[in-house]
Amino acid sequence: MEKISVTGIMACDPNGLIGAEDHMPWHYPRESQHFYNIIQDKSVIMGYNTYISTPQHLRTRPGNIVFSHLHIPSEVASGARFISSAEEFTNSFKTTSILDIHQQQGGSIRQLLESGNKEAVSSIQAHTTHYMIGGAQIFELFVRNRWLDIFILTHIKQQHTGDVWLDLSYLHGWKILQIADNPEFKVILYYNLASLADAEGAKNHI
Repeated sequence: MEKISVTGIMACDPNGLIGAEDHMPWHYPRESQHFYNIIQDKSVIMGYNTYISTPQHLRTRPGNIVFSHLHIPSEVASGARFISSAEEFTNSFKTTSILDIHQQQGGSIRQLLESGNKEAVSSIQAHTTHYMIGGAQIFELFVRNRWLDIFILTHIKQQHTGDVWLDLSYLHGWKILQIADNPEFKVILYYNLASLADAEGAKNHI
């Protein structure tokens, strides 16, 4: 079983909107740059609709994981591993918490976040193996099963139109640290102080 450490990263408008006909409802170059600055060259986890709308250079990264009922579990395409259910995911991967990782200096990432130290972001980047990038169903699956305890969410300040929304109630009770703010958007890092659930016990399917 492969051990992975997952951090979520997505963007939404004030109403939680994230998509419009399988595309982003907005185009803010600074927001796109923030996204790539965070994920760097790491692998990503996503649903099939996100996969087909993702740029080729991101879609073909080795180690990517795609949740989809449209592909057999063993299928590998463009460097991605296709997963058909939560059960298959928990049989293949063990998610580990990033919050309690201790640095050589400065204590744990949890302590950095609780002290409001934005240097925690670089520590999170260093220890994240995969970034969960959506869409809404995959976000709910990972938060509900506690397969991640850190979620970086860009809040677009202008309202947009579309047809896919995040259920932001899943983040109620999480601690927050604002890591960026500009006229177009702000970036909030959410972290959950509850320990990660045992992934092997998850039985939910998408």
